[in-house]
Amino acid sequence: GSAWNSVVKDLLILAIVLFLGIYLPLHYYGGFSDMFRAIDAARPGFLTFPAKGSSVTWFQSTVLLTALGFFMWPHTFGSIFTAKDERIFRRNAMVLPLYQLILLFVFFVGFAFVAWGFRVLSLIFGGNWDVRTIDDPAGLPVLMALMTFFFLLATPVENTIVRTTEAQADLFGVNAVREPDAFAEATLQLSEYRKLDPSPWEEVFFYDHPSGRSRIHMMMQWKAEHLNDPDIKAGPVSPQ
Repeated sequence: GSAWNSVVKDLLILAIVLFLGIYLPLHYYGGFSDMFRAIDAARPGFLTFPAKGSSVTWFQSTVLLTALGFFMWPHTFGSIFTAKDERIFRRNAMVLPLYQLILLFVFFVGFAFVAWGFRVLSLIFGGNWDVRTIDDPAGLPVLMALMTFFFLLATPVENTIVRTTEAQADLFGVNAVREPDAFAEATLQLSEYRKLDPSPWEEVFFYDHPSGRSRIHMMMQWKAEHLNDPDIKAGPVSPQ
């Protein structure tokens, strides 16, 4: 069911991020400390907090507020209704913040990719560009281009993660209110400003929510699986 879809999706995301976040720094630098030494050598002071503004105190308070705000997001409330007892809810409160730690490995992947890409491009085009080392100010456009390319590659991955999560939220909603026809009709109304039936590639690259066609199909599939339920068999109830 939808719960196992979420479990498999989360396990795959965790496994891929952990693998890349650990493998790339070890493969290209020999370790995490060596990677950060290379960054510090290339950009002295880049990893140091300024005395004013975004200081250590600012960073610590931001982390604290982010952690507290994490428990106020709407998706946290959903676990209240789906938990079979208070022990499950307490477990979620302890496990969910671990997702924030995964972002650390995403940063590792980004650092490793940019440094590797700059080294490759400087070897190929460095003579024409007169750029040899990553600390050369003339190499800043190359760094920006590499970062842009990295985020371009990451966009469909991020969109797929969010789109899958939103699909699970749609299933939670229809399980709660049990009105698949109303959900499908609301989706049709949204098609006035959003493409209802994009191609598969369009949905992967540009949609961070399920397309209208996917949502309607999911609602009709849910309805087909619950046709024998008394409330579904009775049909929609008029609000009057």
